[in-house]
Amino acid sequence: MALRVARAFRTVRYETATLLAGLTPICLLVEEDARVYQRLSATNRSDTRANIRKQERQATIAEWQQQWDAEADTSRYTRWAHRVLPNISDWQSRKHGDVSFHLCQVLSGHGLFRDYLCRNGFTLSSDCQRCSGVPETQLLGDGSTDPVRPENLQQHLLRDAESWSRISEAAKRITAQLQQAWDDERAALAAQGNEQHVEDVADLEARTAARRADLRLRQARFSERRRQVMQDARRLYGDSSPASASSSSSSDDDDSDGRKRAHIAAGPSGRRNRANERADEATDRGLSASEEAAAVEAEVASR
Repeated sequence: MALRVARAFRTVRYETATLLAGLTPICLLVEEDARVYQRLSATNRSDTRANIRKQERQATIAEWQQQWDAEADTSRYTRWAHRVLPNISDWQSRKHGDVSFHLCQVLSGHGLFRDYLCRNGFTLSSDCQRCSGVPETQLLGDGSTDPVRPENLQQHLLRDAESWSRISEAAKRITAQLQQAWDDERAALAAQGNEQHVEDVADLEARTAARRADLRLRQARFSERRRQVMQDARRLYGDSSPASASSSSSSDDDDSDGRKRAHIAAGPSGRRNRANERADEATDRGLSASEEAAAVEAEVASR
């Protein structure tokens, strides 16, 4: 709830968000209510309910201040928040000013700043975009006799409503410029990514076309080797039967069942039929020319 009230980024620490929202940590409120109840239940109570509540609220603020000071070095962002808002009592008792989304970024350090974006992986560098190699720094007001610095930011905010409004507008202008700079950077990165994607797609298409051409060439070579092996097998065993002649003149693209029927019709020359079958099987398995010839020779030797 504190994050929504303060309009803070979800990465803001609970204690910081509670302070920016003008709330009080729930654990301290529970302890305060317990103390108030004990004092109101006492038989010798002399103070009024309002005075007791006021006194215990001051005690709660004092305890909260101690915790705020003790946890100032918990993280770089907590250290920044403690630097710009060192006094909890003055901040909680102010009579003017609402924390806007843009002012909350300045007070918490969680915003569209280069350091924050870089630490969260949104940018590659924390350097200022206008000054290469220089860390980004933001001043809400400079050039006057009393410039706004992190150390006196709370003092300027609490001075009066006009000062609060002026600083809020300055924070809005700064964060709006940072937002625009980040949007431009993201658009440039997206354009580079699209160009790289187009190049990758073109390269993939070229490699795919080359692969397909290579496959077609290999298929043609394989068919040529298959025809050569079949011719060598027929020359090796001779061609004496008419059925065999008709079988050799048939198309090489016939399936294995057609080849088996042609071999069966070749007549009593069983050795020749079995050699042809061996050659066909070797061809179907995708063997090289030397492997196919070796298979034929092995079949001949076995007979």
